[in-house]
Amino acid sequence: MLLPGMESSEKVELIISLTKIRSEPQIKALKRHFVEGYNMAACAESEEIAPSNFQRAIDTVQSASKIVDEIKELDWVRFKSVK
Repeated sequence: MLLPGMESSEKVELIISLTKIRSEPQIKALKRHFVEGYNMAACAESEEIAPSNFQRAIDTVQSASKIVDEIKELDWVRFKSVK
């Protein structure tokens, strides 16, 4: 799960690349939220995005992030069992 204000720009870009989000305003708002830590409403307003649409983008990115975390967990379990 991505945490607002705690993520690197590179990580957020990679997670977004796994989604169908291509809108530059949405991507800017997502980076502002997850990298810089601005609240959802401020990010949506700054890019003139309806809050409900921005929430949907956040949910999409969080879903992709969850899958990445699950893959990492599977790899970690396998790595630990090899030792």
